[in-house]
Amino acid sequence: MGKDGSRAMGASIVLVLCCVLAVLSACRGGLIRPTLTEGLATPTPVPVESEEPEEAIPTESSDEGLTYEEFRSTTPPPPQSLRIEALEGGMRLDWAPPEVVESLHGYSDTIIYYNIYRRTEDTDFQLLDSSSSTSYLDKSAKPGTTYYYTVSAVHEGPVEGETTSEVSVTAEGP
Repeated sequence: MGKDGSRAMGASIVLVLCCVLAVLSACRGGLIRPTLTEGLATPTPVPVESEEPEEAIPTESSDEGLTYEEFRSTTPPPPQSLRIEALEGGMRLDWAPPEVVESLHGYSDTIIYYNIYRRTEDTDFQLLDSSSSTSYLDKSAKPGTTYYYTVSAVHEGPVEGETTSEVSVTAEGP
């Protein structure tokens, strides 16, 4: 057997071993269950049991009048009640989580963090920071400068929701 034949055979053996490992991994993970048919193991799909009943995902349109595209592009609502307090040490922002959406939607309800955006009269909104809680202290605010803030919730996925209405305040100084 020549050099090229040995390489081809070696590549075939590697491919077969990869397939065998993939099937064994799927068996071990519970995704398939091997059954014997005439002495050969044949993978049989195992139904996945869900702990919670799944809501129906619309295919063309739902009872709520959403198309599949609308369902998938639904944007999570913004956080509520954004408040800002000017302190000597910076700007303290507080807000409440977004309202719970009862209707069918295509994003996770689990919020992983919040994005805080800031601008001045001369600049556009830019991401200032992120916070895992519903409050934030902006220590970089310069005294005498008016700042505009807005906040959004980032859900698992990640899917960023709508931003709050902007709130402005002038930073206090010494």
